[in-house]
Amino acid sequence: RMVNVDAGMVNDYMLARIREYGYHLSVWTVNSEDDLRRFMVMPEIRNITTRRPSLALKIRKEVLGV
Repeated sequence: RMVNVDAGMVNDYMLARIREYGYHLSVWTVNSEDDLRRFMVMPEIRNITTRRPSLALKIRKEVLGV
């Protein structure tokens, strides 16, 4: 089960509810390097939509080794 939200809506309360109900997040539109790095390591987040796919792939390789 997935909830699709604007990245600006993600906060500690939302993450707690997502975990509580067994959902995952799809976040959009994540373009800053800091936000990409932050969201990449969150287990609740399964999908990131960005206008900077090359940067996202570079960060994914650095952070997750994928």
